[in-house]
Amino acid sequence: MIDVTEQHARDDAASELEHMLRVTRGRLDSVLSAIDEYLYAWRYPVHGPAVVDFESMPLAAFLGREQSDGDPDDEWLESVHPDDRAAVAEDVLAAQHAGLPGSVEYRVRDSEGTTRWLHDRWRCRREPGGIVAEGIVSDITARKHAQDGMAAALASTQVAYGELDEARLSAEHASNTDPLTGLANRRSFQSSLDEAVVSARSKPFGLLLLDVDHFKRTNDTHGHQAGDDVLEAVVACMRTTVPDDAIIARWGGEEFTVLVPGVRTRDALREVAEGIRLTVRDERLATRRGALAITISCGGVLSCDGRDTEELVHAADAAMYRAKQSGRDRTLLAGDTGSGVPRDEPELLLIAQSFAHTASIREGVPELHCAQVAELAGLIASRLDLPAATVLRCRLAGWLHDVGKIAIPDRVLGKPGPLSAAEWQVMITHAAFGADLVARTPGIAESANAVRHHHERWDGNGYPDRLAGDDISIEARVVAAADTWNAMTHDRVYRRALDFDAACAEVLGIAGAQLDPGVTAALLAVVREDHEILLPLGEIAA
Repeated sequence: MIDVTEQHARDDAASELEHMLRVTRGRLDSVLSAIDEYLYAWRYPVHGPAVVDFESMPLAAFLGREQSDGDPDDEWLESVHPDDRAAVAEDVLAAQHAGLPGSVEYRVRDSEGTTRWLHDRWRCRREPGGIVAEGIVSDITARKHAQDGMAAALASTQVAYGELDEARLSAEHASNTDPLTGLANRRSFQSSLDEAVVSARSKPFGLLLLDVDHFKRTNDTHGHQAGDDVLEAVVACMRTTVPDDAIIARWGGEEFTVLVPGVRTRDALREVAEGIRLTVRDERLATRRGALAITISCGGVLSCDGRDTEELVHAADAAMYRAKQSGRDRTLLAGDTGSGVPRDEPELLLIAQSFAHTASIREGVPELHCAQVAELAGLIASRLDLPAATVLRCRLAGWLHDVGKIAIPDRVLGKPGPLSAAEWQVMITHAAFGADLVARTPGIAESANAVRHHHERWDGNGYPDRLAGDDISIEARVVAAADTWNAMTHDRVYRRALDFDAACAEVLGIAGAQLDPGVTAALLAVVREDHEILLPLGEIAA
């Protein structure tokens, strides 16, 4: 008999081991079936195609494709998205063939064309027959979509933040900017001025305030749109003349302000102000109503002349006010005397206008004649660069030149036909009588000389004193020219008005005889400018 006990023991052990292996395999299969990842062990022999040593599920099933018997490398690459295929072949296959570990994300397409994202990570070990790559492939499509959504949301948020920041900057800019001119507004400029005052000891500066002369009249005559055009044109002139580091702002209405850094002397500040003033005066500012002749008045102060912002602004504003009261179209700095012009100029003009109104009623003619002569006389005097006090006397005398006619009898003053010699002698007394009346009235007495002599002639053949040349006061010569022009260009009972060219020719013809040649030149310059203002821009350019 043969003792088979040991054999049975070995068989039982083998059977038990086989059972344990089946149990373990079952458990492993159960675990593998519970996970979605694809686990693999691919062997790359030295020669020949890749061999699948292990996979947690068929590759085709994981890829959502039909099973094939081809090279697993080819089957796998065929499923990779065409846009990723070349990169995957280099980053995955080449690395695994070389025995290098790695981790790559790429896209695949199943048989229905659905795209998924995979994350493939592996490690390699070398064996005598080749290289074994062991790895795990996870489906990260949901994570990628979530990341894409987060990226899109982040991008949208960044766009929204950018739009909000742009809106904030736009609102901040709008709150600090004048909408018409694009300049800094008063609020913004006040902040800049406060900062400049703080550092004025080491960084001195000058402050200018500028006002457009007769701006209300410009609006009333030409319309508010033309007024806006004037303001924009003035700003354009300012930009071309001030230093690059100067700060220009719209202070309010027709007023502007300029902060000029680095200015230490009155002469330097006056030079900047005069540059602006003369540029504006010499330009014909383009508007939708034609080219307009505009002037500005400037006031200024140095930073060393005030201790704080309020004092500097007040000083510059007071200087600008004196410049306007001195006849406009001029620059005065804090401390300038203002050419000795009375501060009650408006009151004096009202007095003169009242006298003129009385004389007009007495003579039965429109008051407009005196107003026109007064305005033209002031413009001629300014053109001659006469002192502001002289300009004012010319304007007053323009209003008052015919006031003496209130003493002329009705039979002479209202006679429709030519005057007799005797009547003429009565008529010419109006100049002397008017001068006496003006001389007795406080405030306007200084204009009496111009009233008396506005009918004197340059050649000495005038009345009442037969003065000639420079013996006639400049005020009288100016009023004479203004009165003569007005008479020529308006209908009178004894003659029809001349057209512009004919009036210019006639004025030139009497220059040197009746009128002062220099005053005549200034007269023609003024009226030609006014004549151009009435023309369209195209005609002026032509």
